[in-house]
Amino acid sequence: MEAPSNYKELLELYSIKGFRILALAYKYITEEEYHKINRNDSEKNLNFLGFLLFLNPLKTDSNKVILSLINSKINCKIISGDNINTTIDVGV
Repeated sequence: MEAPSNYKELLELYSIKGFRILALAYKYITEEEYHKINRNDSEKNLNFLGFLLFLNPLKTDSNKVILSLINSKINCKIISGDNINTTIDVGV
């Protein structure tokens, strides 16, 4: 199965909505190839399976706590390994 032609647009759409996204793909290799293949080659010519979307909403009292910190003159920052659009959704 090929990745959808609008793959990047879908990633952007879901990340803006705050989803964490995993793309799933596979390819068949022999046991011999498995022992010899490097990461770069293992990630080429994959068969796209689909996306897994996860929501991890903030706890209900998070906004209140962050507001309390800001009111106490504490400069709050978000440090995230997520997609920038997901991080922005969490911070807004």
